[in-house]
Amino acid sequence: MNIADSEEMAAHLLARGYMQTENLDEADLALINTCTVRENANQRVYGRLGHVMTFREKNPDMLIGICGCMMQEPDEIQKVKKDFPFVDLVFGTHNIFKLAELLTECLSSGRRVFDVWEDTDRIVEELPARRKYRFKSGVNIIFGCNNFCTYCI
Repeated sequence: MNIADSEEMAAHLLARGYMQTENLDEADLALINTCTVRENANQRVYGRLGHVMTFREKNPDMLIGICGCMMQEPDEIQKVKKDFPFVDLVFGTHNIFKLAELLTECLSSGRRVFDVWEDTDRIVEELPARRKYRFKSGVNIIFGCNNFCTYCI
């Protein structure tokens, strides 16, 4: 797996037998956690997808997923659906807790899974987390993302 600094997603995946690697040649899952602070960030995601696709050509069983703030934007979801047919899994900021379920659905059905909630009144807290360091942790702000970025920036 290739995880972009999400302690909760790392814990989910490690608990299900995935091992972390930074080497995409070894990865069975590439998961891109997105931000949408600026248009340039979106463009970098699409460039990264092109790069990941070259590894998928070598390993056809590799799953490719995108999650995070950028996937909360309906136009971006449509772009992924239309222009990136090799992306297997897309979810937003409100349902990170469903990662294992979404992966299972994707693997068992063999189909693309898009599960983005526009809004929710439910925030699942106390998710297991795999801390990189004993003495510090990230502050998760994506649950409150409204794409105006005052808090993020």
